[in-house]
Amino acid sequence: MKILLLSLFLATHAQSAALSEKLQMNSLHAKLAALPEHLQTSVLGEVATRVGYSCVGTRSMFQGFGTDGSAWWSIQCSNGNRYSVEVGKEMRVRLCSVFKEVSLVDCFERF
Repeated sequence: MKILLLSLFLATHAQSAALSEKLQMNSLHAKLAALPEHLQTSVLGEVATRVGYSCVGTRSMFQGFGTDGSAWWSIQCSNGNRYSVEVGKEMRVRLCSVFKEVSLVDCFERF
């Protein structure tokens, strides 16, 4: 349900763009990447909120792709919390501290 709602929201705001091979593999990321930055931040904050975190997004950044084609984004929230959002076949939100322990990369660092 959460992914469907996000997909519908992104579909209504997506802009056309030339997509790389990984973007084509991950259509949800392609739609998110095509949005203006303020809408990316808003959507990612909403994703974090819908999975149980309280987040009004203030800043976001695309970090890079995982080996499976999942896209990784960072979101900064107005309450000071920061999360890593995996956009792929499934949507996952992790605290940045947990993301760094697992990936050895901090939020808001490109890889």
